[in-house]
Amino acid sequence: MSNLLQRAWLLFMAALFPVGCASTQTAENPPGPAKRPAKAASDKPGEQPAAAGDFTGTWATDGTGAEGIRTFVQQGGAMTGHFDRMRGRYSGTVSGRKLAGRFWWNEDPSGEPGYDATPAGQRGEFEITLSLDGNAFTGRSRYDGGEWVSWNGIKTDETAAPGETEKKVLEFTGTWATDGTGAEGIRTFVQQGGPMTGHFDEMRGRYSGTVSGRKLTGRFWWNEDPSGLTEFDATPAGHRGEFEITLSLDGDAFTGRSRYDGGEWVSWNGIRISEKPREGEKEGK
Repeated sequence: MSNLLQRAWLLFMAALFPVGCASTQTAENPPGPAKRPAKAASDKPGEQPAAAGDFTGTWATDGTGAEGIRTFVQQGGAMTGHFDRMRGRYSGTVSGRKLAGRFWWNEDPSGEPGYDATPAGQRGEFEITLSLDGNAFTGRSRYDGGEWVSWNGIKTDETAAPGETEKKVLEFTGTWATDGTGAEGIRTFVQQGGPMTGHFDEMRGRYSGTVSGRKLTGRFWWNEDPSGLTEFDATPAGHRGEFEITLSLDGDAFTGRSRYDGGEWVSWNGIRISEKPREGEKEGK
């Protein structure tokens, strides 16, 4: 019996004073559970930490030389893209969520000129950063030799279409209700790549111009004979003039100016009333 009491007493003392306790547990290192690991990017089940962004998709953007609907295609660290139904091009390099590169624009949609073969006024550079959720970007862009301006975008589609489609086609083809000296009334434009032609007053009035991006510059002239095809140079000065206008971002309106030969410039503005040109419009209808 004495041996059992002695063994019980030893077990009781061992529980009160474990070996090494006094030397290892101090005020600076108190006993307790193991230190919790650093917090992960997210504690939600199934949620992964934010990874490097992917710019592939269709974007609605603003900014100098780069506004409108844009398509990007990213493959690893390289990005290519296009705009204005393949007339405009992008090329860049992705690092994490940052993308830096160049853009250029060609008058001929069937052409494939490189950046270096494009005039300075139709090419530039950009640098943007993708948002954490991948649905927007912020950054800046500029024409070659120009000032940097902000360039921002919102993703409208996760896929990159072979040729993007605007909500409204960003070209001048269509029928327009306009004001302005020598050019007020209903006008019809037909754009084919860079060149634009048009008419008014049941074909007695004519337009001829050149499109560069969203800008259109050209001439108008008017002939008394609706069956005639008088050219600009053969038209009296009082019946001919010039214009320069800029299409809105949504393609539904334009603003600019026009004048008769030798006259003062006045504003010329228009609102699109049809996506299609008319064969011979009736004024006032």
